[in-house]
Amino acid sequence: MDHANINKAREIYYSLLGIFLTYGRLEAQKEKAIEILEKIAAFPMTEEIVQDAKALASELGERGALAIEEEFDAVFINNLDAKAINLTASFYAEGQERGEKLLLTKEIITCTPKRKDESFVETEDNLGFLCTFLGYLVSDFEEKKHLELAKRLFAEVVNGYVDYVVIEILKHPNARFYRHIARILESFAEFERLYLEIPAPKKEEFKDISEALRQEMLGKSKKRVKRDLENSGGSCDIGS
Repeated sequence: MDHANINKAREIYYSLLGIFLTYGRLEAQKEKAIEILEKIAAFPMTEEIVQDAKALASELGERGALAIEEEFDAVFINNLDAKAINLTASFYAEGQERGEKLLLTKEIITCTPKRKDESFVETEDNLGFLCTFLGYLVSDFEEKKHLELAKRLFAEVVNGYVDYVVIEILKHPNARFYRHIARILESFAEFERLYLEIPAPKKEEFKDISEALRQEMLGKSKKRVKRDLENSGGSCDIGS
């Protein structure tokens, strides 16, 4: 097996996904994205994604990044007419952001000289950052430690929630261009599992528990306030 060429291919897929799944990156890296999409269309991992790559390359080449960037906002940021899709691993694992998956990701990052760019406003367990960082790790394929870290990061952070993200994008009413990205992401995730010999997680419908957690925390907060008032006698006196 030609591991060097496989890792080069992995790098360009991760780089492409990092560009499309990170807020505000597409315009600045439009030419790089087109170049990668053309390579994917010419040498796809599966024939199913050829048209997806061609459609995205055509849009970027003929009309630029504006429409795709506006769609990013509609799919991943705004909650105006449809719920925005969360891209963090912690959200899918725990129902809230900044959880154990973020801590695990940060732990893995500290094993490398790489650090999150300050211009990246999301957390490190955001899929856009994860793909960008994984692209960095597999690009240094002569460094065995980096390849091992990439496998660990995919297995312990990305693998468990990437399928949910794909499903959420494909069914989102505002997704058009990002359905192409979802299919490329799905195809590449399946390849990574085969190549790294990591089993796919059990197929289960994602249950968004974030609202239930919010209500639980709100209830606890109200009880705490009530208890504090009772302990203080409920007095509003501010002293004489």
